[in-house]
Amino acid sequence: MPVHRGLFDVAAPVDMRAPHAAYVVFYALFAAGTVGTLGWMLIRSRRRRTPLPLAALGGGLVVGVIVPPIYDFLTLVWFPSNIPLPFVTEFGMKDPLFDALGYVLFIGFGGYLLYTQLLEGRGARAIYATFALWSATDLLLELPFLHAGLYRYYGDQPLLIGGFPLHWAFMNGLVPSLAGTLMYAGTELLPGSRRAAAWRVAACPALAAGLLMIPIFPVAAALHADVGSWVRIVAALVTIAISASATLALAAFAGRVAARRAASDEAGPGVGVLESAPGLERLGMAHARDA
Repeated sequence: MPVHRGLFDVAAPVDMRAPHAAYVVFYALFAAGTVGTLGWMLIRSRRRRTPLPLAALGGGLVVGVIVPPIYDFLTLVWFPSNIPLPFVTEFGMKDPLFDALGYVLFIGFGGYLLYTQLLEGRGARAIYATFALWSATDLLLELPFLHAGLYRYYGDQPLLIGGFPLHWAFMNGLVPSLAGTLMYAGTELLPGSRRAAAWRVAACPALAAGLLMIPIFPVAAALHADVGSWVRIVAALVTIAISASATLALAAFAGRVAARRAASDEAGPGVGVLESAPGLERLGMAHARDA
C-alpha cells in the first residue's frame, strides 16, 4: 500500500531499494571520517585538559539521533526500506546510521572548528570560510549519494542540481556557523564555571538545529502545500535569502567581537573583550587557552 507524506498526499517512493555495495562504500567513508574526527577531538581534549571538544561532539550526536527524521519529513527525503544499519524509524521511514554521523560532523565538529577560529580572532573571515566549506562539502557529498541511489528528494522539489535541492547547501553551511558562534557566545560572553561552559557547548548543536527550522519553514511549507511549482521556487529562494542573511549577521557579530578582542589585547591584560560582559576578563582568556 503506498505511503503518502505531507498535507496534500505527496507520494513517497516506497518501492525504492538500497544499493548495498554503494552503502558499504559510503559507510566506510563516514566511519573513517568519524573515527578520525573523534581521535583528533580526544587528543585535543587531553592535551588542553578541557571537555569542550567532547561536549561539542556529544551535542552533535544528540542532534544526529533526534533531528534527521524530522528534517527528512519536512523537506521530503526518502531512504530505501532495505537500507543497512537503520538506527531509527519515524514517519514511516527508516533512517540510516550514516545520516546521524553526518550531523555529528557538520554540527558538532564543524561548529567546534569555527569556535576555535573565533577564539583566535579570525572574526568574519571564519564565518565565511565555515559557510563556504560546509556548503561545498554538502554538495560534494550529496551529489554522489543521490547518483548512487542511496536516497532521494521526492515530490516537486525546486532548484534541483543533479537531484540535490540547492537551498540545502545554504542551510548546511549555516548550521555549523550557528553552532560555532553559539559555542563562542556561551563560553566567552557569559560568566560561569568550566563545567557550565561544557554544558553550554553541548547544548549549542541542538540550539543551532532548532534555529535552522526558521529557514527550513518556507520551503517545507511549500513542499507540503497544494501550490504551483513557481511558489515552491519562490519559497526556496526565501529559504536561501534567510540563510544568507543569517550568515551575514553572524559574520558582522564575529567581526565586532574580533575587533574588540584585538583592542583589549593592545590595552593589556585585565581588559575584557566586551567590557559590558560580566566576568569576561576572567573567562575569556581561560577558555581561549583551553578550547
